[in-house]
Amino acid sequence: MTEGYTTDLLLAAFCACGAAALIAARDMPLRWASLLALARVAVPLVYFGSFYDATWNVGDDLVYFAQAETLSDCGYNAFTVLLQHDGWEFLHALSGGHHVLYGWWNLASVTLLGEHYYAPVLCNVVLTFVGASLLSRTVLRLGYPAAYALGFQIFWLLHWDLIAWSSLLNVKDVLVQTMTIAILYCVVSYVRERRAIYLFAFAAIAALFWWIRFYVPMLVLTAVMIWMVTQWNDERRYLFVPLGALAYYFALPMLGGVSDYWQFENIFFEVVRFSLTPIPWNVDEVYGYLTIPTTLHWVFFLPALCGAAWLWRESRAARLALIYLACLVGLYAITEELLGPRQRFQVAFVFAWAQFHFAWHMRPQPVPARIQTAGVPVLKKHLEPALT
Repeated sequence: MTEGYTTDLLLAAFCACGAAALIAARDMPLRWASLLALARVAVPLVYFGSFYDATWNVGDDLVYFAQAETLSDCGYNAFTVLLQHDGWEFLHALSGGHHVLYGWWNLASVTLLGEHYYAPVLCNVVLTFVGASLLSRTVLRLGYPAAYALGFQIFWLLHWDLIAWSSLLNVKDVLVQTMTIAILYCVVSYVRERRAIYLFAFAAIAALFWWIRFYVPMLVLTAVMIWMVTQWNDERRYLFVPLGALAYYFALPMLGGVSDYWQFENIFFEVVRFSLTPIPWNVDEVYGYLTIPTTLHWVFFLPALCGAAWLWRESRAARLALIYLACLVGLYAITEELLGPRQRFQVAFVFAWAQFHFAWHMRPQPVPARIQTAGVPVLKKHLEPALT
């Protein structure tokens, strides 16, 4: 239940706003970054200060927060729980397995901002600014102009899906999405610069996925292999096939554990269902906060398809994100038990990119000066007789 605008809430919101503004200020003027940070942090501030009543809690969000509370009450913080063997074992025991990363993220949040449910939510808001910055840098490396990258960054930070999922609930999908953006950034950066640091970063992030959502690196690897083999003109692209096959060989035990959930009978229907879930006029009360975002998703779905088609046609490099989207949609389409709006949020940034690309194409185009100058004598020649 809401506690009102307590000193702890106001202080936590102030810290989150400052951190978000500093991150965004790396890519835009500080005043713009401050306004964006203020707008984004204002949503959870008002929600937890005036409206929070636990109606929209999904269950596992409370579990993650309870894990952090338990660890904090036992004297652990974000560092000691990793450095002390007992803390590491306790974290695994509370998580019931190896998916401990988001439990640790909750512990880090309450260590920084206090034992309040809104602490990891505010940290997730800050995390979206990290993802937005990486997205901006990714499209810059793909060759798009600076104005395009900045516009996309602002559009994504104010996107309805991002605001809904990161501002009200303590769910791990924000962290999963940010890590996915980071791993794709590493791929694009390595292809552009061929620096080994990006390969090491890719491997480090891929390893972290084992502790939160283990199959994402395999999806990224699949997308990268398809992209390289079908889109590259370099003959060295075929060298990645045996490397990918080796990675799949080591991943077979993990994939075998989930293959029993795969169903291929209605895959095309499930693809459409996944892409458009939930239905705006049939949103469950538990997902009430998605009424506006899902309505906007439906309204801009056809523009997003047009934007995706233009992206595919205009840039071979940009096709990587679209191939990854297809791989993830395909996986969830054959795994009905995992098909839902939270899973679609993982790739909301690709939908947002397609929507923004459509809007970029639809923007008014300035008339080149040479055309304006060339047209004046012609217009004068035809208009003078009519006016005399």
